[in-house]
Formats: sequence, C-alpha cells, structure tokens
Amino acid sequence: MGSWAGRRLEARAGLELRWDDIDNGLFRTRDLERFATVRADSIEQLGAGLWADATIRWNDVLRTVVGLRADYYDARVRSRMATNSGTADDLIVSPKLSLLVGPFGATELFFNLGGGFHSNDARGATILVDPVSGEPVERVEPLV
Repeated sequence: MGSWAGRRLEARAGLELRWDDIDNGLFRTRDLERFATVRADSIEQLGAGLWADATIRWNDVLRTVVGLRADYYDARVRSRMATNSGTADDLIVSPKLSLLVGPFGATELFFNLGGGFHSNDARGATILVDPVSGEPVERVEPLV
C-alpha cells in the first residue's frame, strides 16, 4: 500500500517455479503392440516466472493495473539419438496494462492490453535431425 499522484496504490509481486522430469517416447505399433521405437527422450525442464503489478484507484469506479512478468525456461534433453540431445534456455518479458471500470451493480468492465507467450516442446528446441527421415531440421525457439 502507498500512494502515487495522490491516489491509493496497491503493489504486489510473486514468483512461480515449476520442475518437470519427463520420459517420453514415440513408438510404432501394430494391434496395440509396440514393435519399433521412433524416438525416446528424457527431458528435465525448469520454468520460473517473476511478476509484479501495481493498481491505482483513480476514483470509486475507475482503476488501472500495470504489470510486468519475466519468464525463464531451461531444458535438458537426453535423446536415444545423441544428435538430438542438448540444452535450451530462454527468457521472455511480458508487459500488461488493464483498465477496470465499475462496479455497476455486480458488473465490471475490463479493458486489457499486454503480451503473453507460448512454450514449445523442449525436444523441438534441441533437435537437429528428424528421427524418421534422418534429414536435418530447424530448431524452434523455447519461448515465443
């Protein structure tokens, strides 16, 4: 709690952590029985997000929220095909801005602007060779 420009200000911050330890495979099957392995991978990945926002109450019906979020991703892939093993990491920053109007009875109107992200499969960020064709492939960015 505090004030800015003579207005009430509420500030918050937080941290999010996630750890995944994944064994994943793609297999050829016949009558629900595996007969060949296309690829087998062990994936360890860490996701961390740090965020902060500030809410300013301009009057009884209008407030704004300004926020910023930074997300970090770190992955290690151990593939049965050693060429496709490796590490990948990425950082992305996403700004946020919201205008909230209300309440009008039990209703508020929200106008939001900001950026978000999508995380790609860690195997796509370390791959060099298609495990079926043996052809070179392009890696993807971990966070987009």
